[in-house]
Formats: sequence, structure tokens, C-alpha cells
Amino acid sequence: MHELGCYPDVPAYNAAVRNFVIAKRLGDGFALRDEMASKGLMPNPTTYNLFFRCYYWAFDIGSAWRLYEWMRSEGCFPNTQSCMFIIRLCHRHGKVAQALELWSDMVSNRFGSFALVSNVLFDLLCDEGKLEDAGRCFCQMVELGQKPSNVAFRRIKILMQLAKQEESIARLTENMARFGRLAPEDCQMVHHPAESRPSNGDGAGIDILRGA
Repeated sequence: MHELGCYPDVPAYNAAVRNFVIAKRLGDGFALRDEMASKGLMPNPTTYNLFFRCYYWAFDIGSAWRLYEWMRSEGCFPNTQSCMFIIRLCHRHGKVAQALELWSDMVSNRFGSFALVSNVLFDLLCDEGKLEDAGRCFCQMVELGQKPSNVAFRRIKILMQLAKQEESIARLTENMARFGRLAPEDCQMVHHPAESRPSNGDGAGIDILRGA
């Protein structure tokens, strides 16, 4: 291509990077990424996702997070796929601080899918007993006009009931109600927290506590 005066564009570079990553030659892949930048071609989220995918399957949260920091420093915002690779690795390794940092960046810069990322984030926060953070992220999502899933809502609420956090329960329910009428069992959970644990019959029993 060079001999004919035809120079690769970003998709062409990405195709070459992909082949290096498949061959586990990450060093060569990163060299191509740097070559792109030196020629004025900015790597895009697709470029970075090729590396994120490799780190994800290797369970390598450290390398994935360093790549995210590099990506962020270059002014390239992740897309939904990038965010999902990172948040799932955070969940797998119990990295609450990094998950919350990713979420904060999403809220500030409006990138990624809040619906998809929040499901994994809320599972992590509930698993780690971070109910205050879960409630705060829930409210941030609502303020952005994004509806949290019913499963996340019920799981957070049940754990708040077990912790007897009545004010937090009321705030959570009020925010969820912005998206329409709540199911009767959800309304009942507000008024009778001590008797409100859903049964397995409605699909929201002990599985909710386990994040299923």
C-alpha cells in the first residue's frame, strides 16, 4: 500500500491490530496504535476494544484499567462494548472503586449504555454491601432520564429493608415511580418492610439477593 502511495485509514489499521491481537502479539498491536497516532489518525473505541477483549478473556483487570486510563488521557471515550468489558472485569474482581470511577466518567461525559452497565454495577455494589453507593448511582441514573431495571430496583430495596434504611427505601421508590406506576408488591414493600420479602412464586425471591 505504501509503495503505491495508498496509506491505511483507521479501519485498515484496526483490521491489522485485530490480527496481531488474535495472534497474541499485543506489543505489535500497540505499536500500530502508536503509529496511527503519529500519522494523525486517532485510535477509536473499536481499536481499544480489540485489546479490552483480550484482557477480558484473560481476566486481567490491571491491564484493562491501565488501557482505560490511557484511552481517557487521549480524549477517546469508550463505547458501550468498552464499558461492558471494564465493568464485568470490575465485578469479577470486586473492584468497587474502579467501577464507581467508570460510572462517574459515564455520568459526567454521557458515554456508554447506562441500562447495561448499571445492571452489572448494582450487582457488584449489592454483593459488596455498598448500599449507599448503590442508592446514589440509582438516583444519578434517574436524574439522567434512564430507567433502572426492575430487578436492580427490587434487589437494592430488599437489602435496604434488611438494613432498616427506611429513608433510603422511600427515596429509591420515589425515583423509580417517575417512570410509571409501580407493581403492587413494590408499593407494599414501602409500607410494610418487615413483611415485604417477595416469594419465589413471583420470580423475585431469594434469587434477587443473589443477583440472579
